[in-house]
Amino acid sequence: MKARRIELSLAIEPGTLPDPEAVVPVFHAWIRERALGETLVDVARYGHVRQGPVVILVGHSGDYVIDVTPNGTRFAAIRKRDAASESSRLGEAAERLLAAAVLLEAALPGLRLRTDELSLRVLDRLNAPSTPEALAACSEELTAFARPWLGEVAIEPATEPGGPLALRLTRAANEPAAALRARLPPA
Repeated sequence: MKARRIELSLAIEPGTLPDPEAVVPVFHAWIRERALGETLVDVARYGHVRQGPVVILVGHSGDYVIDVTPNGTRFAAIRKRDAASESSRLGEAAERLLAAAVLLEAALPGLRLRTDELSLRVLDRLNAPSTPEALAACSEELTAFARPWLGEVAIEPATEPGGPLALRLTRAANEPAAALRARLPPA
């Protein structure tokens, strides 16, 4: 994948994160403890924004977000810079998301992430414009990456009008994030 800015997200099971603000002290602890092995800078709150990011953990090379969308609340990892090679970007993005997801579920025991659906947004309109050709190429690459790791998956376009290229991957199994991370092929 040529795109350097990639966002992968997992839905949060409804009712398991009643207050997104509960994530703020968790994100602050990740900064203090260097929990993700990368430079994390600050936590920003956007609870006043309707249908958008509520809490963001800002990092040098990536951000982690609790986001409220029309389809529900989700946890996202965004790769901003220092991207891996083109052939390993999806794997690296998945590793970042799942490493953070495992830590988040451990820190907030009632929280449950849904691993039967992953969303990919490509935040690089130069290398991945919202065109049918780019969507087909991205879908093919996502399928080739996901099937050996997750088994049978369905991939459908999820691009909103005027938004970045987006795909939704669905599968039958909903299992702990740690199980998905354990099966993830090396990036």
